[in-house]
Amino acid sequence: MGRVNIHNQSYRRLAQRLPEKVSGHSEGRAGSNRNFVFTRDLKLHLNIASIPVTYLNRCTAIKSTIDQVVSVFEYAWPYLKTLDLKINPFIPTDCASNEWTALNSCNDSIYHLLGQIADSVTDIPVCIANIGRLAWAFDAAYRPHPQQILWLLAPRITSLKIAELSYFLNPWLPVLHRLQHLSIQSLGSVNNDNATAMWNAISALRLSSLHLMGSNFRRKALSCKYVGHRLLQSSDLLQTASRRIDVR
Repeated sequence: MGRVNIHNQSYRRLAQRLPEKVSGHSEGRAGSNRNFVFTRDLKLHLNIASIPVTYLNRCTAIKSTIDQVVSVFEYAWPYLKTLDLKINPFIPTDCASNEWTALNSCNDSIYHLLGQIADSVTDIPVCIANIGRLAWAFDAAYRPHPQQILWLLAPRITSLKIAELSYFLNPWLPVLHRLQHLSIQSLGSVNNDNATAMWNAISALRLSSLHLMGSNFRRKALSCKYVGHRLLQSSDLLQTASRRIDVR
């Protein structure tokens, strides 16, 4: 099983190590398809968390690493059974003001990767997407990114974990045709209208598991169960066969 796992580490170190790690080539290219024929599980976590970007050469290192990741995906995707994505594009507050142009170019590479996934001819059997920044890192400037990511990937996703206002997902839920697992970390309150719309949209999905966390979800759930794609009155937590709802 092959895996490239890019997450909260130094992008500079990763940019230096990645070519050797995935191919053994020193010139910085990912290699060819034959290097990835046994790759079944690919985990791509592109996320700098709370580490600010303050130097131009760090932007360059990040861009180089993301370009390598895109190359790895292009070679590996015909063989993949599972693709696990945690992608948080950059916003101006992630860097010093004079570095934003360079850092924003990294977003071009990220969306090129997402475009490759969106345009692929076949679906990867398991496509996991972890989207959004938790409340401590939330910024209104970030909201266009979840919208764009869902616009590109919604028909591909089988498992979605998202941190956003609960009503943000309502118009997207009907598009998530392949979705089996849904986890929502709500970043704000849920009013009755939004809660009703959310439950109606969720009840139409063929979910195996549903996990809701955040402000007043438990009260708005009104002790609902999710059973066989329907909402029925009962306790807040149900586990039967392969279907589960967890409201916190």
